[in-house]
Amino acid sequence: AKMEFAKRNLSADLLERLAEEIAQHQLENENKANEPLWIGWKVFTFIFPGLFQLFFGMTFKADGYDRKAKEFLSWTIYGYCFYLGLAAVVIILNMIL
Repeated sequence: AKMEFAKRNLSADLLERLAEEIAQHQLENENKANEPLWIGWKVFTFIFPGLFQLFFGMTFKADGYDRKAKEFLSWTIYGYCFYLGLAAVVIILNMIL
């Protein structure tokens, strides 16, 4: 390996610097993946669940925001469940009254 480094004219300082840059980049990617979803998005997707929100949530995943994508999907599903439950309550109340 040392012969290959010498052949390519790579110094130990350069390799150390590159290793630090790679470690920094990995840390940034990890922080990005664990960033939480903003509360405004949670409220919006809960109140207005739809297919558009599901597709939009996948853009977070594509950009490396894994936690945001998961939370976006979860809050959209919570919204669907809320409205389905509300519809069921209304139907049951109409049947009783």
